[in-house]
Amino acid sequence: FLLGFAGEPKNGEDRRKTALAALEGRVDKNSTQDLDRVFAVAKDDASTDAIRDVAFQRLGELPKEQLTPRLYQLFEAKKWKVRWVAASLLLKTIAPKQLPEFLRKLPATNTTKMGMTEGLSYGGIIAKMEVPSGEPKPHDLLLPYLTGKDFGAKMVAIGFFYEGKKADQAALKPVEEDKTAVPKCEKEDDCQWHCDVPKTPGGKETELKEVATVSDLVRLCVLPTMTK
Repeated sequence: FLLGFAGEPKNGEDRRKTALAALEGRVDKNSTQDLDRVFAVAKDDASTDAIRDVAFQRLGELPKEQLTPRLYQLFEAKKWKVRWVAASLLLKTIAPKQLPEFLRKLPATNTTKMGMTEGLSYGGIIAKMEVPSGEPKPHDLLLPYLTGKDFGAKMVAIGFFYEGKKADQAALKPVEEDKTAVPKCEKEDDCQWHCDVPKTPGGKETELKEVATVSDLVRLCVLPTMTK
């Protein structure tokens, strides 16, 4: 009943959220039909962000082998925020050695809408990954993508250094003058590219600056945070 209620758009946001919340720990992991019904709510472009968030919470309770393939399917959603939430959840289920596959699934060009927060948040999650003994470190895996042609992968590689070490600033040298334009977003897309920068060097007062290119992202938004 709860699965059916949550999947019916006519029931209203609050009641659908309640139905999904009541399913906490109760989705049958052995039932493909049940899993597909929760996944359908997360995938539906008509679902509100609030409803989708609770659906993702239920999906997050699934075993990795069931969850990963479904999350990758959401990378093709029309709304960039669906990919953002799905990818953020997926990064918490995979190992560093699986990053190349993850990066291949991201937008290849800047013609696909992508939020600035995507690359920065993905990079932050990757930076905290535990690396099994003998396997490559995320830092080493991501470096080649800084100069690669795939836009999404480049954003993740740059985001990896956000709030990072001052000693790593030199690693971003290859993209400091990268004039590749960032994706164009309408106001309703809520994926504007901008960040707060000091009005004067070293000053505490900041102003909002638009980010138009990869170079802007690196120089205005990332390098100033690398102070550790």
